[in-house]
Amino acid sequence: MIGAPIAPHYKSLTDRAKDDHTVQSITAVEEVIGSKFQTANYRFEGMERESLYPRLNVRHDFLETFNIPLLAGRDYSIDQPTDDSLALVVNESLVAGLNWTPENAIGRSFQFGPYNGKIVGVCKDFNFTSKHSPIGPLVLHLNTRPGAFNLFLKYMAVRITGNDIAGSIARLQSLWDESIPSKPFEYFFLDNELENLYKAEANLSRVVTAFSSLAILVACLGLFGLASYDTEMRKREISIRKVFGGSFKNIIAMMVSGYVRLLFIAIALTCPLVYFLLHHWLSTFAYHIDVPVTGFLAAAGIIVALGVAAVGYKSWQAAATDPARALKD
Repeated sequence: MIGAPIAPHYKSLTDRAKDDHTVQSITAVEEVIGSKFQTANYRFEGMERESLYPRLNVRHDFLETFNIPLLAGRDYSIDQPTDDSLALVVNESLVAGLNWTPENAIGRSFQFGPYNGKIVGVCKDFNFTSKHSPIGPLVLHLNTRPGAFNLFLKYMAVRITGNDIAGSIARLQSLWDESIPSKPFEYFFLDNELENLYKAEANLSRVVTAFSSLAILVACLGLFGLASYDTEMRKREISIRKVFGGSFKNIIAMMVSGYVRLLFIAIALTCPLVYFLLHHWLSTFAYHIDVPVTGFLAAAGIIVALGVAAVGYKSWQAAATDPARALKD
């Protein structure tokens, strides 16, 4: 909305939009929620000097629009015209960092520039930036100044029911075009925007999957080739064992067992390295799963099964060969 003359039309635009039964709530916000934030200096009760805190400039109904629960106190109210300078809504991490509970944080004083006000509400923590970072303190600063739309309020956020998405967007566009015809109507869905933030991880997953599959294929081909060479070199030995009563099953087990031991040695050597790399990558996220042991067991089982299948097939061919023919060759 930066550069759009939205300020004189904001109230009428939101009021008319709310007449649509599919529109549940509307607000304006400084940044895309879950993407990034700005900062400002605040001094809260008990602090000797001001400190830099993450901050988002918002308009009324921000908590309702983004479905963020209020833990204590109240939200900003249109009926309280001084809320934009004398009231503050903060998150639970901020009050916890000041050794307060949400309940006893209500009414605590703060200073922001020339303004001295009170904390009126504490909301539940939410991810206001990338999930690579833990949730920290946050100030939701109500900004009702008309000039805020030139810099501090960059986006309008609309919560709709989802029953008629295409119709809702068309009606919102019509209202926008009537109010601000000089600026094009542009929109995006928050979930799609947040999904784009983690494209690097999605691309990495696809690349790792592709190269892992290729590595497994090359390893199986190599193992198959090695088994072919080994059985060819040992076909006389296999034939002699058959002549002296060696069973089909024992001959195959003899050939396969050596490769299985090598596979288990390889798995024992690589699993700790893979575990370390996975743990290091997951640690870049503030919220992540533990490295699953079952995943290693499943991978080891698949590798052993593929190895046994490759070697077992060539061993079966060698064991099925007529001993007389093999000894003659």
